[in-house]
Amino acid sequence: MTEKFERLTVGLILERDLWSIGSGILEGARFSTRFRQEFAGRPDVSALPRLVRVAWEFDAGANDEPAGAQLKAMAVFENRLASAVEEDLVAVLAAVITHRGRRTWVFYCADIQVFAERLHHMPQERDPYPIKIETKNDPGWTFLYETVIPKQD
Repeated sequence: MTEKFERLTVGLILERDLWSIGSGILEGARFSTRFRQEFAGRPDVSALPRLVRVAWEFDAGANDEPAGAQLKAMAVFENRLASAVEEDLVAVLAAVITHRGRRTWVFYCADIQVFAERLHHMPQERDPYPIKIETKNDPGWTFLYETVIPKQD
């Protein structure tokens, strides 16, 4: 019997949209994380060498998570930004980390300028989103593999 294996690509990972979630205590504070689980298989990501971390600070509630209107606004923001950059693989949302009053969306992209243009042109609210953006070259996705995705034995 011959089995057919699909080559794991970024496009296929986005199409399947499978996420892993986790939470715990880190440095005395609750954290939660979610990441696209098939990236743990280390597919070819060479076309997206730039790390973009988009952070939104919030007033942490009793469980160190955003709540109410903030939570809803963050969900709208995430959906808008992911839609703006993932449709044609300008970038991919690889993970989301929430810790110590900050939610960080971890994207990888090919071109920071194109990512910034998509962010600028996506639907906005009346007030600008309270975000900070950090970028760096990370062709091997070291941040994701060393910080977010658990090591596999």
